[in-house]
Amino acid sequence: MTTTPPKRVPTLTERLDQHDGMIEVIARNTSLLQREMRLINEAKLPQKVVEMGRIIRDIADTVKRQDEDGPGETKPWNWATMTATEQAEAWAILLTWRREVLKVRFPHAYNKMLAPCWYRHPDVVEELSALYVSWSYAYVDKERSAFRAADFLDRRLPFTTQRVVELLAACSSYEGATHQEPQPKREEHDDAELSDFLLPLHERAQQEEQAQHQN
Repeated sequence: MTTTPPKRVPTLTERLDQHDGMIEVIARNTSLLQREMRLINEAKLPQKVVEMGRIIRDIADTVKRQDEDGPGETKPWNWATMTATEQAEAWAILLTWRREVLKVRFPHAYNKMLAPCWYRHPDVVEELSALYVSWSYAYVDKERSAFRAADFLDRRLPFTTQRVVELLAACSSYEGATHQEPQPKREEHDDAELSDFLLPLHERAQQEEQAQHQN
């Protein structure tokens, strides 16, 4: 039968050497930790972490507001609160869009809503303004999408057209539902009359601009 020899007990000197080695490792790690803390402080990481937290909270607040207001940046027009300058700018946008987009890309709806005196009907102007904003929301807004375009074509455009036709029923006449290229029976509004109609507005806009420069 074999016997296991007893384990050798380290001497006091060997134990002290082991302790010295552990102390040396601890001291080295402590030195490295102090160096890393110094680098962190020099880089101002705590302040940067706090700043990053603030930025993240700001982004979260912005996303929350966008969710509450609706996606994108397109906002409805409020003619009632516009200044004369703002109204003049809005008219320029609406007239350009009506002739360069609505008339060209949606001629059937354009001709159904055609009447020489359309601009004299505030409710029609509101309808067309909302239609322009809806079009911009679908095709121009930074969050534009195929879904928005489909919604514009399926709902916004036909519903607005129907309402404008009803509003202008006493003033306009248009082709029926037979399949043909839409040809209006009534002429477009007279540009000279429209210019005369908008002249007082442009004069007030100029007065506002002059007053702002004087202040």
